[in-house]
Amino acid sequence: MGKHRQSDSEKRQIILMWLTTASKLASGNTLFVPMKHGVERTQYKNLGKQIIQEMEATFEKSVFHGLNIYGTNKRGMPYLAIEKCNRITNIAFIVDKNKKERSLQLLVKSRHTRKAQIIMMLSEGFAKEEIKKALGASITPEELKLLK
Repeated sequence: MGKHRQSDSEKRQIILMWLTTASKLASGNTLFVPMKHGVERTQYKNLGKQIIQEMEATFEKSVFHGLNIYGTNKRGMPYLAIEKCNRITNIAFIVDKNKKERSLQLLVKSRHTRKAQIIMMLSEGFAKEEIKKALGASITPEELKLLK
């Protein structure tokens, strides 16, 4: 069991190193990491996504915000790709009042999507003030009307 934990710890350190390197890239660029096996790539991808989600949920702005991690193939070889997006789509997380693990992520994909999510959050029982606070400076006048 000790060897398994050491391996997990080493993988975590490696993916953190890759995420840190990718976070220093200019927006729109991608870090490609060659992998020996698809299974290995999937493990690193899942671990990387978990780390990014934890950072986004914990901190309002971290160096890992805006990173997108996925698997790809080039010439038959599996690669782990970590892309620094031009536009960060994660703008707010609201954790449930009861301090459960559940958090709701608001996206900026389109105005319609965001309005629908605000309406859904209101129907789930989130307070209007909580939503306003989470949206912060990015709130639009239309959304303010919706929250009044």
